[in-house]
Amino acid sequence: MMKNLILTFILILFTVTTVMSQNISTATKNKVRVKFIAAEKLYSEKSYDDALSKINEIEGLLGSIILPTALNLKIKVLVGLEKYVDAEKELNILQNKELDEAIINDMAVYEEIISSKIKEVYKEKQRAITKQKAKEKEENRLKKQKEIFKKERLKAKGKYIDGLGKVVYHNNKYGVINEFGDEIIPFEYDKLVFEVDGKKLDPKK
Repeated sequence: MMKNLILTFILILFTVTTVMSQNISTATKNKVRVKFIAAEKLYSEKSYDDALSKINEIEGLLGSIILPTALNLKIKVLVGLEKYVDAEKELNILQNKELDEAIINDMAVYEEIISSKIKEVYKEKQRAITKQKAKEKEENRLKKQKEIFKKERLKAKGKYIDGLGKVVYHNNKYGVINEFGDEIIPFEYDKLVFEVDGKKLDPKK
């Protein structure tokens, strides 16, 4: 508990020192300090969305100025939100800054987490891509098979029923197709007996 309080104090002190060294107004510096303390508290309470909102406000106040302590906290918040890709992008920026020991210690913890989760995300994407390709391949196979069946059924001998469709025997089953080879009645019957009612075919097994 005492260690965490000391670490928090060091981070806030470093934040204040960094902000003070920048060419920004006193009012902006004070706003940044207040928002950073609030973001720290929200993070400790696991209110990650609210913490991220505070950090975004800090970034809005600072413009192009990058505050390492705020960026470090942002990365921890993004890890808490399981937004590992975004966390990795921010980490790449942070690694190019002069950092104090407290941030380095934080980085040693979350860098491994981010790296591990990014690998999982990549693997999941690859699995999704593989699954999608397999699905598309199967859909194309079925489409080609359907076209082949259409041609075979159109060529097959059969009996027309009042111009409504042609009874065809295909793949050891009876069914009915229209003039384009589309199924009117699926090919799942061992025999068919029809009752014609107007333009409706009522198959009987």
